[in-house]
Amino acid sequence: ISFEEQHKDNGSLWNHYKRIIQLKKTHSALYQGDYRAVVNGNDQVYTFLRAASLEKIVVAVNLSSQKQQTSVTLPPDVLVRSARSLLDKEVINASNGNFSIELSPYGIQVFKLE
Repeated sequence: ISFEEQHKDNGSLWNHYKRIIQLKKTHSALYQGDYRAVVNGNDQVYTFLRAASLEKIVVAVNLSSQKQQTSVTLPPDVLVRSARSLLDKEVINASNGNFSIELSPYGIQVFKLE
């Protein structure tokens, strides 16, 4: 696949990485925030929290070739009502610091906690 094809296709891998890099540049939690591991109920999913000032972001990565579901459990001191995806704008309600997610094979999601 040529660069021209990747550049024109909004769903291409090139454009995906471009969006991820842009998120890192525009969200202080991602470029200067503190790192904390986050518990989830699935060994195939890696989750972590980045926090700076008032911004808190959870990143979830599916490490497998299969679709994965998990429940994310935030630390008790992280108060949250919802998690909004910075990639597809999906909003997930949180209850008692927990929310459930589904990730595509080798997928990634980036959630801003609100």
